[in-house]
Amino acid sequence: MRLLYLASIRLPTEKAHGIQIMETCAALTRNGVDVTLVVPYRDNMIKTELFDYYNITTQFPLHVLTTRDYIEWGRFGYFLNMIQFVYQTLRYIRSLPPGETVLYCRDIPIVFALSLWKPKNTQLFWEAHGVTSQWIVKKIVPRVNGLITITNGLKKWYIALGADESRVLVAHDAVSLEHYCQSPLTGDTKNNIKGRYQIPQGPMALYLGRIGFYLWKGPDVALSAARLAPEIQWVFVGGFEDSAQSLVQSLPSNVTIVPRVQRIDISALVQSADVLLLPNKSGDPASELYTSPMKLFEYMASGVPIVASRLPSIVEVLSDESAYLVTPNDPEALLDGVRQSMQQIELSQSRAETARSCVNDYTWDKRAQHIQTFIISKQNHL
Repeated sequence: MRLLYLASIRLPTEKAHGIQIMETCAALTRNGVDVTLVVPYRDNMIKTELFDYYNITTQFPLHVLTTRDYIEWGRFGYFLNMIQFVYQTLRYIRSLPPGETVLYCRDIPIVFALSLWKPKNTQLFWEAHGVTSQWIVKKIVPRVNGLITITNGLKKWYIALGADESRVLVAHDAVSLEHYCQSPLTGDTKNNIKGRYQIPQGPMALYLGRIGFYLWKGPDVALSAARLAPEIQWVFVGGFEDSAQSLVQSLPSNVTIVPRVQRIDISALVQSADVLLLPNKSGDPASELYTSPMKLFEYMASGVPIVASRLPSIVEVLSDESAYLVTPNDPEALLDGVRQSMQQIELSQSRAETARSCVNDYTWDKRAQHIQTFIISKQNHL
């Protein structure tokens, strides 16, 4: 199978979707698919070699389209970039040797354009990470061979708009288990990691993710909980957006914000914690129904207890047997879950081990196998 993964992004990128795209391509490659990742030319401050940046050893071809970067022009520049990308992608497809080609994409404007103008002998698959205009959905869905969603909540939303359930696959995000030690870190190792990132000693609750921009992820709830528990070190890994200045002003001494770290260091930081936080908020459909946080699967692989919001998107994966599930939007409920996990040592470790056992179903390789099987079954469906 020849598959072009079409991604109109700057690569490498510090944003999480870069990890998801690279891991998906690598896993499909390991599964025997002839994958080429197609991206536009973009100005980039990151100079690290692509596969080193993402700590991925499986190599696959990267094709960089000849485009100009108009991203600084705002929304108009964004649409110029998309138009260029589609045009250059179509030229690239026509230059390939004869044979059937699968086009795989998660960018709605590109999927929409290709659903109208894709060349002959191509199959189009859309990986949806959120909802969009109902008009666009009704135009796109009948024209794609298959739809991949990252949660059951998303699947139900698209089916409600007319998608054929038999042509929709749910493929949650995933994790690379090889990045995680299968035994708990020793106290000395944890202390060394904390020292490297200037984290004070003491019981540690860790939130993985940038503060700001997507406040429905709940870092503000965790920061409020931190102010109620000076005896616990609260660590936020990923830095913060300029728009979050008000959240991070006058932080108490028990809060440490670690700037964005290399991917190779994430697993060590996560496994050095005593509890891991997933405080997604209710009130936003993206949080309640449509998100499949990669940090969730990183947490599950770590063997460290998890405190998470009890939301439909989260309980698709976690349960009371694998995590401490708490009322969302409530700092006191989050803190109560953190304290329980730290005090109930035997129970919290049992739940962490259950989570680690369950995450075996959420690896990038298994995800790729499901996607490949789905694509094969839906090729030539239209």
